[in-house]
Amino acid sequence: MGKFRSNQIGLLMVIGGLFLLSVNLAATNHPDNPQFYQDYEPHLHKFHQEIEVSLALRKGAIEFFKQEMLEGENQYFDARDILHIQSTVDEYAKNRAVLLEDIANHYRQIIDDVELVLSTQKPTALTESRAFLGIGKQSTLLINPTDDKGRQYIQVLKLGLAAALTLYDNFKIAISPFQDKGHFRRKINYDNLDNQKILEEISGNFRRLDNYKDTLKVVEFNDQLMAWERDNPHSVLVKDKDNAYFNVLIQGSYTNAKIKQVTIIDRLSFRTLRFRRIIRDFLFEMGNDTLDLVSKGFGNGMGLIATREGYLKNIPLSHKQRMQAQLEAGDILLEKTPFRLTDRFIPGHWGHVAIWVGTKSELQALGVWDELPAIYAKAQKRLGYLGPSFQQQVMDGRNIIEALRPGVEINTLDHFLNIDDMAVLRDKQVDNKAMKRYLIRAFEQVGKEYDFNFDVETDTKIVCSELAFVTFDDYAWPVEKTAGRYTISPDHIGEKATANGPFEPVMLYHNGKEVVKDVQLNFSRLMNADYEAVQQDLAPIF
Repeated sequence: MGKFRSNQIGLLMVIGGLFLLSVNLAATNHPDNPQFYQDYEPHLHKFHQEIEVSLALRKGAIEFFKQEMLEGENQYFDARDILHIQSTVDEYAKNRAVLLEDIANHYRQIIDDVELVLSTQKPTALTESRAFLGIGKQSTLLINPTDDKGRQYIQVLKLGLAAALTLYDNFKIAISPFQDKGHFRRKINYDNLDNQKILEEISGNFRRLDNYKDTLKVVEFNDQLMAWERDNPHSVLVKDKDNAYFNVLIQGSYTNAKIKQVTIIDRLSFRTLRFRRIIRDFLFEMGNDTLDLVSKGFGNGMGLIATREGYLKNIPLSHKQRMQAQLEAGDILLEKTPFRLTDRFIPGHWGHVAIWVGTKSELQALGVWDELPAIYAKAQKRLGYLGPSFQQQVMDGRNIIEALRPGVEINTLDHFLNIDDMAVLRDKQVDNKAMKRYLIRAFEQVGKEYDFNFDVETDTKIVCSELAFVTFDDYAWPVEKTAGRYTISPDHIGEKATANGPFEPVMLYHNGKEVVKDVQLNFSRLMNADYEAVQQDLAPIF
């Protein structure tokens, strides 16, 4: 079997059935106790980080699954493959612990043995009453989306639901197919001393009926809530960015739609053998759908949830060639993809940063070309980089360096242009000596891992906007301290091309159209989200 990349193997494990376990309703989650919401922000930060890991590795699972189907049954694991499997099983165990215990289980406490009721007639409150025939107690959590407590409960419920649905989806894509492959299952389950039978544990959690029941409860409540949100588009809740992020993630889940196909009669028969068979068959069917889902690109081949393609993806070849002819080595590219899930929680207008490193002739003129073999050899030795030589990639039309979730890569303009907006920023005063150093710094990043902590003070891992930060290393870039670490966003990069900054925008596109005049002014308008003003200066691309 061909060698698989670390991210491909990791994806098989780091994703999976991270499902909820039963816990009693905790006193700290009572609406009248202000502490019930105190962990939301750190948990949301963890969730952003962990789901980014999941989505990135999901691509590797899809690619590996396709590869295995093509290669057939005559496959084997060599020593390097085995080491990859063992190390990534360890990564998975850590990832699973955070998502399961810190997020999913934590917020499941709120709904355990509690009926969820949506109402705008009364304030949010938890009430207890005698159950049927006065035996035991029955708890009802009334949630009002117009008051602060209600919105807080909605945030934490959606956070927990988004985690649960993602984990169900991950199981279907990354675990179920390989659970049915004996050689792979045995290698994962029994050839790792620290994590034996890990697939069995994941599969067992996936098929637990109480997990299904509680997830369905929140799905049905969220359906009612979504209907209310559609009727109240100007409410505080609808305008909340976290709420919009959760909505995209939840509505984009395959499980969110499938889990509601069980009938009311079946739900009333929950404890009967017949119902258990129905649910088990349903869950197994979800697992068996994986091949179809993979072939249709379900789960986003790029590791991102997207609702459509970018407006600039299919522009005419003549315009693309004109665009490429105007680019110069060292240009910074900013892009916007509002149709992608992860774009929803990136602050500001721009969502991604890349660097155009130029063509062979440009790199030769700057004295960079002859340096590339040594930089490539260093990437192989220090980072375990397995891609083709940097010179070969440039000659193959790969002229863009960008940090994506699988790591820092060299990509083509075609690959990059699956976007709606693009800005090209150019240093106004740079000389050839400085540009040579900048480009070498850019190539030195290729092969590094993606930094899911978004920490600019790390060197071994890097996030997309850090690419400009470390390449143009003698500029004072703006940063922001968040959750104890310093981060830099794409809009922070854009700030250097406003007012009297060292960069200037030389090309600009918005909603798939070219800005034909006042590029500097319209770039500032986009940075300020003044989209209506930009519209008047747009021209269609023919």
